Amino acid sequence: MIDLDAHATTRPLPEVIEAIEGALRDAWHNPSSAHRAGQAASRVVELARADLANLVGVKPSRIVFTSCGSEANASVLRSVRPGGSIITSPVQHASIRETLAQMRSEGLVGVRTCGLDSDGVIDVDSVRTALDDSVRLVTIPWAASETGAIQPVEEVLELCRERGAWFHTDATQWVGKLPTDLTGAFKPDWLTFSPHKFHGPKGVGVLVLGEDGTDPKPVVPGAQEQGRRGGTLNVPGIAGAGAAARLARAWLADPTNRSDQGALRDRLESRLLGLRDGACVNGPTGAGARLWSATSIAFPGVGAEAMLLALSERGVCASAGSACASGSHEPPEALSATGMGRERASSSVRFTLSRLSSDGEVDRAVEIVAAVLGTMT
Repeated sequence: MIDLDAHATTRPLPEVIEAIEGALRDAWHNPSSAHRAGQAASRVVELARADLANLVGVKPSRIVFTSCGSEANASVLRSVRPGGSIITSPVQHASIRETLAQMRSEGLVGVRTCGLDSDGVIDVDSVRTALDDSVRLVTIPWAASETGAIQPVEEVLELCRERGAWFHTDATQWVGKLPTDLTGAFKPDWLTFSPHKFHGPKGVGVLVLGEDGTDPKPVVPGAQEQGRRGGTLNVPGIAGAGAAARLARAWLADPTNRSDQGALRDRLESRLLGLRDGACVNGPTGAGARLWSATSIAFPGVGAEAMLLALSERGVCASAGSACASGSHEPPEALSATGMGRERASSSVRFTLSRLSSDGEVDRAVEIVAAVLGTMT
């Protein structure tokens, strides 16, 4: 299979698998146990915590492990005390959209949705308009999953500071792809991400606390993680996440790695656009305006679902949007909210690369896409 669905997940690297296997074999005791074997497992956890902290530029004490990014997101949202409002965006992950819908139905919070421009980038002025004294949290992603569009998180954070609101960013598509340094001016109250997006294992999420250490409301109560998230820690998964963080940090240290993969994305995109009259890119196309990993292309007159099925049968993995919303027959909200017509949104396919994507895979994928399009009117 040729994987062009790396925003859904990525292949675990050999070093990650080795770390997981090592923990399963040698650190299988409960890391909360006081005996020597339990403390040995705890050391594996703490070493991984330090590796993940180094990846984003924070102290290890600010890293909280959860079962997944969705749980980390829900923990942040549930931390907002009842009675206020939360501002969100149409490019949000399903875990945030659905948690907010549940909280609103329970009468806990009001929910306001900011606007997007035609490229799927959050309209900062719409956030400014919605941000009054009743708003207790603003949550926007650092980058859109569907298009890779990088969002104005620094500007929105500044607005939150002016009005005294908390700020959260879901950085799941950002961390591990581009440098993350929370030691500078950008200091969100909470940041969440998932190591399986950068060649780590599934089953581990990361919640990064702000400098003031504001604790989240745990979805799973318990004494673990200093009371911030209950449940026995997933030592093998955490060990794998730490290995993935070390490898990502080393890869990010050389900017040519990102530029090379970005050039590969550009070549894929250029060749795909030439396969059908009127094909166009969804999202911003300026330098540095989106992640190097993503391209979303609308193929006029082609149903995305039919195209994806045909690609899968021929060995190419792609998607129409976030895997966590793949059961929906509606076009991704991140596309339709830009004002594009339903027809264009329904004909859009997302191709996303990882660090492992190669020239040969891209060339073969283009051949297969061309063959599939040739069967569609």
